[in-house]
Amino acid sequence: MSYRIDPDPSSIYFRSFADCSDAIMITDEFGKILYINPAWERLYGFNQSEVLGQTPKFLHSGKHDSTFYKNMWKAITDPKLGHWKGEIINRTKSDTLLPVYLMITTIRRPDQSIYGYVGIATDFRVHKEGEKKNRQQENLAALRTFSEGLAHQIGTTLGVIRGRAEFLEAQPSSKRTVQSSAKTIIEQADRIQQCVEYLLQFCRTTRGLDLQEVEIAPLLREIHKHYEKRAQDLMISFRFKHSDHPPIKGDSQRIKNILIHLLDNAIDAIENERANPKKAGTNHEIHVYTEEHESEIKITIRDTGCGIEEKDLDKIFQPFFTKKDIGQGIGLGLSLALTLTQDFGGRISVTSQPGAGSAFTLHIPKA
Repeated sequence: MSYRIDPDPSSIYFRSFADCSDAIMITDEFGKILYINPAWERLYGFNQSEVLGQTPKFLHSGKHDSTFYKNMWKAITDPKLGHWKGEIINRTKSDTLLPVYLMITTIRRPDQSIYGYVGIATDFRVHKEGEKKNRQQENLAALRTFSEGLAHQIGTTLGVIRGRAEFLEAQPSSKRTVQSSAKTIIEQADRIQQCVEYLLQFCRTTRGLDLQEVEIAPLLREIHKHYEKRAQDLMISFRFKHSDHPPIKGDSQRIKNILIHLLDNAIDAIENERANPKKAGTNHEIHVYTEEHESEIKITIRDTGCGIEEKDLDKIFQPFFTKKDIGQGIGLGLSLALTLTQDFGGRISVTSQPGAGSAFTLHIPKA
């Protein structure tokens, strides 16, 4: 026999379910949904009228096989155990995968026959993001230690190589082959030196951090001036639009470095798009604009470059991840930009569509 939930607003038992911050679902002994609380509606996006009378199978994400559910229900219906708890990936109304920590308990009558089931789900996304961030920070700490030692060793050796190459280049003009070779050595040594500078910046991101009030408008004007000539040479239209916002909390030099890394990335994306014969002759633009929100200022850099494939969106901030050809970059620019941003409590979000460009948004707390 099935039963119904009496939604008596004066009942402390009902209020315990209705006001709980975790998502709660109650079903009868056949698994048909009798009740969901408001937290469940917010978490999954469905309302009562859409789910009452159904079984929870519409939440299945396809991430778990039949054995998983078989073992789950074996534990739930076991009289000696009577419950199951663990991590599960469900699907919301908007078709989004949702990791939750779920506990399902059997409700039994005095004669031990099954009355129904109650499931309590806790949103696991924040926990997962925290785990991911902790792993990334541990990896970055180890990488910084390694990179700093490597950078100093390479830097010392490069100094010697460059000095000898400059000596060869200064030899009499009759030795043109020697001069040409020396010039190539210098160019390649300078490229490696640039990589070393990136590594050293990466190692020192958290050192000497002096948080202060920073005005956005003059900083963006300086960045605009910095890229004005380069934009003309590259035939890219740079459009800066900003308003007078309240100051932000950060370090002006580091924010400048973050924007430079993001703008350089936008330029690289446009250059990559130009290499596509089908896109030859296309006009390209980079838009930089600001927005003010309740607790933060957003600076967005939107380009008309090649865009980012969906499978790479989770990787672009990883150290040394790059899609460039060998010798064209080491993949530290975006990783360094993110690390610099996180050091003063900010974050970077990304939207992108392959072939249509990307938008990187820098979120910085107000002072």
